[in-house]
Amino acid sequence: METDVAIASDDDVELRRVRITNRSSTTRKLDFTSYAEIVLGDAAADAAHPAFEKLFVETEILRDAQAIICERRARSSDESTPWMVHLLVSHGSVKGDFSFETDRMRFVGRGAPVAAQRVVFGTSGRRGSAFDGTFNERHVLAVTQAICDFRRARDITGPVFLGIDTHALSEPACASGLEVLAANGVNVMLATNDEYAPTPVISHAILTYNRVAIT
Repeated sequence: METDVAIASDDDVELRRVRITNRSSTTRKLDFTSYAEIVLGDAAADAAHPAFEKLFVETEILRDAQAIICERRARSSDESTPWMVHLLVSHGSVKGDFSFETDRMRFVGRGAPVAAQRVVFGTSGRRGSAFDGTFNERHVLAVTQAICDFRRARDITGPVFLGIDTHALSEPACASGLEVLAANGVNVMLATNDEYAPTPVISHAILTYNRVAIT
């Protein structure tokens, strides 16, 4: 992957061109995310009180243009209103719709740095923290697809056991995972009537299934 950054000398415009080359013989599907911290104000004031300064930034999504318009709300009638446009353009083939998220807490997390967007897990090694943005929908989709790719490479044909518990966002995360598993033709085992199935229940179900399959 190569990234070129160009800044216009006569205007407030920044362009970033990202080139991604697949050097393998395997077809790859990629999700590409463009992210920006919008200030539209004094840099020193934002550094001192970032949460407060961002309260004045309003956004509007233009889906036809695949863009987000950002505007800083004026504090008085004589204050000028700066605005900017953030958009992503692809010159290759694109499958699927563009998605947008302007809520920082939902995308990055409460007080979390951008570095938290890498896929990480909690101290147990098994649980992600949805509210901290460390396991959002894009991560769920990417990890589930990686599981499908691993199964295909290892010729694994058994079912995947999937369950939900009482933790926040468990149900929508399960729905996102199901979409990917179904698209890859993976047989999925779920609890009946959308009942909760925490980790011990899933583990017991897997052991029972394997015991029957072996015998």
